[in-house]
Amino acid sequence: MQVRSFDAHTFYEQESEQCIVLLPGLGYLFDRPLLRCARTLALQHGFCVLELSFGALPYDKAKMKESIERCVPLALQRAEAALPLMDGKQLHFIAKSFGTVIAGLLRPQCSDHPAFFLTPLKQTLPMIRETDHVAYGDGDRFLDAQDLQDLAHRNCRKLLCPGADHSLRHPREEVSERYLRKVRAEMERFLDEI
Repeated sequence: MQVRSFDAHTFYEQESEQCIVLLPGLGYLFDRPLLRCARTLALQHGFCVLELSFGALPYDKAKMKESIERCVPLALQRAEAALPLMDGKQLHFIAKSFGTVIAGLLRPQCSDHPAFFLTPLKQTLPMIRETDHVAYGDGDRFLDAQDLQDLAHRNCRKLLCPGADHSLRHPREEVSERYLRKVRAEMERFLDEI
């Protein structure tokens, strides 16, 4: 395996035409458990992995919901600039939070494959397809009751983690660990289907 960095991105190249594109959240980056797990599993499956970084974005932690609209155009532009470097690869998205919005917007132009959405935002919900995998918690501060109801009625592969927050963490550590194992198993299924 070769590891190359360009701009703010990291590319793990293996002998595969399949490339897993990891898209982070605004505050949830590649070193955090869910995306670290996704990278590890994808590499174990023999796939290439692109950690697609959005770089610095103009968001305000105190006003995250309002910041999304301001950040989407810049993040999308940066992602669109990086993806041509994967020319010839079949792209599969695993995205977290803000990254789910960008994955949903990118998919029509560069990939017709199912995606794995970790804690999607409200803006992502209309872009979820029947073949997608979604893991979310009903304690996520970025989803209101209507969003949770919308997700519950969506026809896709869902993993609901009761009481989990936006990082799929639960107040009880042993429950958080169980959720991480469940997400890992669902990611395995997603990768096995590629």
